Amino acid sequence: MMSCSRIFLRNGLSSRSFVMPAACSFSGRGHVRSSDVVFIQEWSLPTRRAKYSAWTTASFSGPKSHHRSLTTTSSPEISPLSRKDQPVRILYASQGGTAMLFSQELEEALGDELGKECTILSWKEAGENSPQEVLTPGEALHVFLTSVSGVGEPPDNGREFFQWIMEQEPVGGGGVSWNEVEYTVFGLGNSKAHPNHYNVIGKALDAKLKALGAQRVLELGLGDDGDCIEDDFDKFLENLLQLLRDAEEGESPPEAELEPADEQTVVQSHSQDAKKDDSSSPRVSCPPGVSSREDGTRLASTKRPTIKLLTPVTDIVRENLFHLQGTPNQFYPSSVKEWEVNSNQSLAPQGGDTALHEMKIRIVPGQKLEYETGDHLKIYPRNSQVIVDAYLERLEVNRHSIVADEDQTADNYPHPKGLTINETLTHCVDLGATPSPSFARFLLGRKDIDYRTDIALARRTVIDLLGEQGPEKKIALEDLLYELPPMKPRYYSIASSSLMRPDEIVLVFRPCKYVSSRGILREGVCTSYMLHQAAAAVGSVVDNTTTSSIPAVVNSNPGFRLPEDPSSPIL
Repeated sequence: MMSCSRIFLRNGLSSRSFVMPAACSFSGRGHVRSSDVVFIQEWSLPTRRAKYSAWTTASFSGPKSHHRSLTTTSSPEISPLSRKDQPVRILYASQGGTAMLFSQELEEALGDELGKECTILSWKEAGENSPQEVLTPGEALHVFLTSVSGVGEPPDNGREFFQWIMEQEPVGGGGVSWNEVEYTVFGLGNSKAHPNHYNVIGKALDAKLKALGAQRVLELGLGDDGDCIEDDFDKFLENLLQLLRDAEEGESPPEAELEPADEQTVVQSHSQDAKKDDSSSPRVSCPPGVSSREDGTRLASTKRPTIKLLTPVTDIVRENLFHLQGTPNQFYPSSVKEWEVNSNQSLAPQGGDTALHEMKIRIVPGQKLEYETGDHLKIYPRNSQVIVDAYLERLEVNRHSIVADEDQTADNYPHPKGLTINETLTHCVDLGATPSPSFARFLLGRKDIDYRTDIALARRTVIDLLGEQGPEKKIALEDLLYELPPMKPRYYSIASSSLMRPDEIVLVFRPCKYVSSRGILREGVCTSYMLHQAAAAVGSVVDNTTTSSIPAVVNSNPGFRLPEDPSSPIL
């Protein structure tokens, strides 16, 4: 069985690849044509997923280049807005937090540029409440944002709402006057990692709403995380803003007149803050010991709610966040456990920075755990302390200051409260992520950037852009914590069999290291974290009782299985 695991790895079938039925072809990292896509294989999945398959197997014909398009067809049916003054209702379903972040950016842009009244609801909130009350025909423009989970399923926080919509009938379905519902959809997917179910939820939702008779006012937007999803969303956002501007003006201006004057005004007001000397920027007074400045103040954000900080009480930085389990600030899902790392070694005879490594993780005796070869181990990493320190240098706060544990809903704070700034940056924020287009413009203090080339493809981070402003350039804590995406778990295919190794899980991984187009060395967040754990597991034992451990959970992957018949070829 172990030899089979190695075969999987050499074939490139990673946590982002899935077994294809015999009737389908798969050639390494090649693309599947959109006209030949089978979004979910019913032969190997349970009934619930078969239901999703029936909803998402519509044919989205066209060349592969349409994955980068903002439209589903060459001539989508677009309806004019019925009211120019109606508010905007943003409804999102997010698995890793990106759709939620985009929703917040959308709300901010609509408010800043057009003064639009906006509300944000997750699909979970929409499903728990009455969907009929959320979908208000003639009273709001509905903007849906959704990613894809698993093997072509809606995100966990959107399953109920998605299922409710997909089961409705056109005439009076669900008690909604569908022909008066105005909407647009932005989907989040990855055409390279998941070509066989690229953006299927967004596409299916858009098609279903149109079939119900709802009024599509803007083409379906497709965000591709395999290329530059931030750029895709930026284009979708600009199209939506232009649609609403045109509605307020009563007609579309000639193409030659589409100057970005309004955009420049808003960005300038934001970018001026970035250009101004920090001494003239807004400031907030701090409790004793919180500010790193002699005057006891720190930079304040002009865009985000002020985060209340408390005086430090300790300089200890927790290795994980299990102490939050069962509290309102819980960070890990309840199923996540602390796993002991038994060993971690290079599989290459002479090692090397990017050599394959084998990590063995101990299963606690008596722990009820079932896994199969091909399942994932979902790991919650932490940022390197070196990177955290670099960001702390750009803030004007004591690293051990505590985020006050107050009302969670009033300020829409995106991370657990009660942690120190150091702990928040270490565990909760993806410091290696590229900033959004609007945030990148703010940090650089200008609008004229080629985001895709200069930021996304170059994999530049917030710390890179701050560095261009000089070594003394600071940033408000609120701008950093609200703008950067939350830390996401990483998935690693299990490379062992529970039949042969019932007391441990084996992972095989290659450290991710590369030099960006600007000559900067980059390292993967999770593989660097795993290498660090390896060093602790091999050499460091504290009081002979504590070894290295990682927060993780086994994630079933029924779409990636060996054939039941051992005589079936697998190559």
